[in-house]
Amino acid sequence: MLQLISKWTPAPIYLPP
Repeated sequence: MLQLISKWTPAPIYLPP
């Protein structure tokens, strides 16, 4: 899921668990 978020945003964003 985080890999998709990195595509939506200019920089990879890691959400807390």
